[in-house]
Amino acid sequence: MAAPMKRLKNCDEYITERTHVGIWKRSNEYLQTGGTRHSQLNYASRFTDHVLGILFTMNIPIRALIFDFDGLILDTETPEVKVWKRIYAEYGFPYPQDLWSQNIGRWPHDSGFDPARHLHELTRGAMEAEAFQARHRKDSDLLIEREPMAEGVEDYLTDAQRLGLKLGIASSSSRGWVEAHLTRLGLLTRFDCIVTSDLVGLHRTKPNPDLYLKALEVLGITAKQAVAFEDSPHGILAARAAGIFAVAVPNPSTAQLDLSQANLAIRSLAAEIGRAHV
Repeated sequence: MAAPMKRLKNCDEYITERTHVGIWKRSNEYLQTGGTRHSQLNYASRFTDHVLGILFTMNIPIRALIFDFDGLILDTETPEVKVWKRIYAEYGFPYPQDLWSQNIGRWPHDSGFDPARHLHELTRGAMEAEAFQARHRKDSDLLIEREPMAEGVEDYLTDAQRLGLKLGIASSSSRGWVEAHLTRLGLLTRFDCIVTSDLVGLHRTKPNPDLYLKALEVLGITAKQAVAFEDSPHGILAARAAGIFAVAVPNPSTAQLDLSQANLAIRSLAAEIGRAHV
């Protein structure tokens, strides 16, 4: 049986000489590939306040970063909650966000809470559940289409590629949904693999490890060579079940959820090491 992964109690303890030495070693490798001395200095210094700086100084032979999509690369969850709250309020009911939280990270067909069906029952059939769902989808999509990529995503992708790391996505959403938004954001070609619910079958999305196991297979790496970035408890459990080091990155809708199963937590992808925490 593999030894359990070490849990980081406090990121600040890694902001030491080890971080600088580890990054400098990486920058030497960069220099050997053709970078100039000046660019090496810039390259090394930027990672000393980057969460990748922590990971490179630990015993994690990183070869790839695997990202969740909804709520991480693109915050689709906050607009969806906002629209449900508005619809529920129109009928005089508060939106049960505690029930909704059990859906985050999961494919809708695997979710335990159906807001449309719930509101249909609360209103005693004022509108069919399908009509509530259709309105929510339409109004949510209008908001999501205006959402930019999450802050820090571009930097992570650029830094990872400079370091020669592969990039993947493991999402419980459909391939059409993920690729359409990646195309809009100009990110589709940045990823070496995109694994979605279409590839793992019904009822095998997060918190099951199947999406991550498939991503590892496509990327041609082992679990110990990957780091996963997730915004939800279900996503974190999926990554951990696959044996992958998991970094929690909450969005406004998931910040109050229990993300304690992650190996490491940061406030956002734009957060510096000094503000990282668990």
